[in-house]
Amino acid sequence: MKRISAILMTAVVFVSVGLLSSCTAEGEVGEYTYRGYTSALGNNWNPHTWETSADRSVMDYLTTPLVSVLPYGDEGEFAWSYDMAKDVEDVTGDARGDMLKYGSQLPDGKSIEEVGNGYVYEITLREGLCFEDGTEINAESFVNSMRLCLDPKFKNNRANIYLSGEAAIAGAKEYFDGGTDFETVGIYKTGELSFRYVTQAYI
Repeated sequence: MKRISAILMTAVVFVSVGLLSSCTAEGEVGEYTYRGYTSALGNNWNPHTWETSADRSVMDYLTTPLVSVLPYGDEGEFAWSYDMAKDVEDVTGDARGDMLKYGSQLPDGKSIEEVGNGYVYEITLREGLCFEDGTEINAESFVNSMRLCLDPKFKNNRANIYLSGEAAIAGAKEYFDGGTDFETVGIYKTGELSFRYVTQAYI
């Protein structure tokens, strides 16, 4: 379970349409003011395109992850603190069809029937999430933002974290290279507030 944190910490890239804030019961948006100094211009404070650490330092105040990973103890243990997500469930055992559909890579010497975890994750969002203008954040927000992040026409800088390594999405590289449609990428909504993330390889 430790390695899944790579996905959850970088998955803030999904929602990049605007600043995040919390909604009140009446749907109004709370306002917060942060004042500080940065050497980066505001034209690149975008989770899809940022380049420098100065860009990233400002974005930390403008975006919210699905979960935060908080260290504790002396042995390198950590605990999850749920932020935008309220549940993350490994559903690989019941979703092997997703592995086949999106082309996940099986461990050497194992068949699809022998794989029970580490590939398909169901992420459920908290209710009441919204952008700064009050527009609701839902599963479609995440899926659409990922489509934009990986869109081969844009060649976004930060698409790289979803093309290789621990957070690689099954089928993402083929789409990014312009060879397939987004329907072949292993991220899709399963409900109004839930979506699935299919990884390229075991995490």
